[in-house]
Amino acid sequence: MTVFYFLLFFFSFWLIYFSNQKLISSLVAISKILKFKEFVVSFLIGAFFVTFPNLFFAICSIFHKIPQLSFSEIIGGNTVDLTLGIGLTALFSQTGLFTESRVVQFSNVFVFLVAILPLLLISDGEFSRLDGIVSILFYFLYLFWLFSEKWKFKKEDFPQKDEGLLKNFSIFLISTFLLLVASESLLKCAVFFAKNFNIQISLIGILGIGLGNSIPEISLAITSAKKGEAWLALGGLMGAVVTPTTLVLGILGIFSPFEISNILHFATARFFLVISSVFFLFFIRTGRKLTKKEGVFLLILYFLFLISQIKTLF
Repeated sequence: MTVFYFLLFFFSFWLIYFSNQKLISSLVAISKILKFKEFVVSFLIGAFFVTFPNLFFAICSIFHKIPQLSFSEIIGGNTVDLTLGIGLTALFSQTGLFTESRVVQFSNVFVFLVAILPLLLISDGEFSRLDGIVSILFYFLYLFWLFSEKWKFKKEDFPQKDEGLLKNFSIFLISTFLLLVASESLLKCAVFFAKNFNIQISLIGILGIGLGNSIPEISLAITSAKKGEAWLALGGLMGAVVTPTTLVLGILGIFSPFEISNILHFATARFFLVISSVFFLFFIRTGRKLTKKEGVFLLILYFLFLISQIKTLF
């Protein structure tokens, strides 16, 4: 039985990666067919669709009445994105990641604020419906800024295509269903490991599921960096921090408020996220570029975070 759950655990991660890649590619194709602006497409990918695994996992957690698992998954995933994700992306880029984009510059300030927000909200030992509403308000504040300035929409339309809409919409629906199946499987594996290995379920979320659910956006970021598309690479990773921490946590708090039994695990993970976001902010504002050496530094932060969490197991 244990071997089965381990195999299911890794298969679920592969299914999340596969289905999310198909989902994103189908949405890009649909956006081109419908002649959406380039900025709108990059926003949809960077700030919403890469977080589908987080959203579906939260839905499953609400349904099974284990909201703490989704909360810990988001906390861990955020840290992974801003350390391991951006570090690897910088290393795989040819000349480093250029960060002249005003969207990237401002979004990083927002990432820093969002990194602190959940730690403040759970300081009273619970994540309430009011906390959920506050989180969602932050998300809409971010949306308001993104869509409030006309210069973001001045780029030319994508070239129009006259076929493939039905095919890509079908791929989108199938991919969405597969993501739900994978999320449900991951949740069942997490519950099994927690019960049979006497591991706190929050740690499984932070260390295991948080890393696994970050694979799609990290893969997208590395691919974009190799093509010289730093705006998409960084936008995807920062969006993958902002959206789960505001929109997804907000939904979680409203539909399934919960108490925090062990705030230490979350505080440690959030501490590393705050530190990494501070250094990331400093890096992209010095020379308007994230170098490979700075990427290595972020990778070191990730391994320190990993060690700090593993120590709590013993």
